[in-house]
Amino acid sequence: MSGELTLERSGWPRLAATVAAVCLLDGALMVFLLPHLHLTGMAQAVVCALTAYLLFRLLYPAISALLPGGTQSVSWSVTATELRLGGDTVDRDTIKMVHCWPGRDALGNRRSGYTVNIETAGKNFLLHSLAEGQDAEKSASELRALVSALGYGRQWPEE
Repeated sequence: MSGELTLERSGWPRLAATVAAVCLLDGALMVFLLPHLHLTGMAQAVVCALTAYLLFRLLYPAISALLPGGTQSVSWSVTATELRLGGDTVDRDTIKMVHCWPGRDALGNRRSGYTVNIETAGKNFLLHSLAEGQDAEKSASELRALVSALGYGRQWPEE
């Protein structure tokens, strides 16, 4: 079986921008806040970590909405022994599981469309269908065809 996927571009630039923003904001907050809290070393580390986590959860949706997305087209084919996804070839025996999420990304943030994670013994593949626009439904059905071709159709959420 084979086909073409229309996907959102990778979220790594968004994630990197969010992490950078969180580090800068967390650092600035800690410089001004920690001297007034009179905490020990371990307590300071816990406060820094919790603040960074909260900032990340709050800022990620906002920053990901601000940064440009875009689409990419990826061809795929599935045989009895291998999966070809774009330029990557994966032995079917190394595929551990295929996870499918509707309406959220792998971090749990709300979004439109579907997210599929092909978990392998090596590199995992995180695929996002288009969230909006005229091709969003087509993108989701293309992604579902890949999941079914891999034999994980039951993992796809019910409509």
